[in-house]
Amino acid sequence: MTFALALLLGVAGLAGADSMPDEVLARLRDRVLDEAAHVPNYTCVQTIDRQFFVTTGTRPPGSCAGLDVERTRPGYRVVPYGSDRFRLDVGVGRRGELYSWAGAERFEDRDLNDLIPGPSSTGAFATLLHMMFGGDAAEFHYRGRQTLNRRRLLAYSFRVPVPRSHYFLRSAPGARSAVAYRGTILVDAETADLARLDIQIDDPPPDSNLCSFSASLDYGRTQIGAAGFLLPTAARQKFVMPSRLESENTVAFSACREFKAESAVKYENLASAQPAGGNEAVTREPLKIPAGLPVTVELTAAIDSGAAAAGDAFAGSLAEPLQDESGNTLAPLGTVVRGRVMRVERYASPASVQIGLALEAIEIGGATLPFHAAARRAGSRERTAPRELLPYASETDLVVIQLPGDRRVLRPGYRTEWLTATP
Repeated sequence: MTFALALLLGVAGLAGADSMPDEVLARLRDRVLDEAAHVPNYTCVQTIDRQFFVTTGTRPPGSCAGLDVERTRPGYRVVPYGSDRFRLDVGVGRRGELYSWAGAERFEDRDLNDLIPGPSSTGAFATLLHMMFGGDAAEFHYRGRQTLNRRRLLAYSFRVPVPRSHYFLRSAPGARSAVAYRGTILVDAETADLARLDIQIDDPPPDSNLCSFSASLDYGRTQIGAAGFLLPTAARQKFVMPSRLESENTVAFSACREFKAESAVKYENLASAQPAGGNEAVTREPLKIPAGLPVTVELTAAIDSGAAAAGDAFAGSLAEPLQDESGNTLAPLGTVVRGRVMRVERYASPASVQIGLALEAIEIGGATLPFHAAARRAGSRERTAPRELLPYASETDLVVIQLPGDRRVLRPGYRTEWLTATP
């Protein structure tokens, strides 16, 4: 299950029942395109909560058609399986949205699926809206007036066929297919601001491991610097797969801010989750530590599975001196070590929590330098659920901790054991 939705969307045609709906839609289009041309470099924190569900039955349907048949049988149910959470910085670049772990030193040129394998979709932050009104892919049709949260809204439907679609479904690395989609928008009749956008994909390609996808985005005005911009306040996504798995993702945006320039990669203040581009670049030589040396790290701050997310930074210290094979001390007891939470997962039956940690840096001689390590104990990586349901591309540098119960806290003083490794 390695698909993700990638968005390069262009929609614009205008049609309506009378002059007012046409006028409101034209004002929305002009405002979106104007903001896209003048928007500053900005970034927001994006938190993704994924809820996983499985369907009951004797065997996986194995196909979308089989799933449709299964749904008609008595006793068909969808039951909770588990959940996970991610926290990222998201921004906009020339080629679309940029992603990095929250507080990382810069945005990396990586696909979202590299950071979050499994069901995820790009475009929710800004690409969808900014590019939706810049092409000629679809026609809008006025559908009447609606009221949402006491706001007078105008409703429009739209549909985009495959030949004019720039909405791509990626089923494997380097492979993607344009898909048809349809949806509705709700526009404020007085301000011409977008209030809600709904999208539905009904017929994904057979090799996409996806039966259907839908998303609903709520929009509002967000102040960034001296100006206000139309940005999503929340997004809800639903993925239905033929393997009995369904995912309902909730995406929230917060802490939007402007940054002036891209920073170089550095390894300072990893635990403080500063905005990307917020500090001056620092270049350090890699710490020369042989591979295979035992390392014991003690947490200096709690990690609460109920609040933490993959992408959060954490801090610890060496519980024992780091010594080479000759007994020479390379880093003394108490040396500060910094890392990142890479997994926060909860499973429904039996109730359990898994927290994955990775080390990133160590402070020696007043310098904060890169530090690489892998799990020392294989037992810390045991799982309570099949890998294919919550997949990850690589975990060679993680310590994965299993804890019984629905919500658990790793308290200060909790120790993890590692072996030094090469980058």
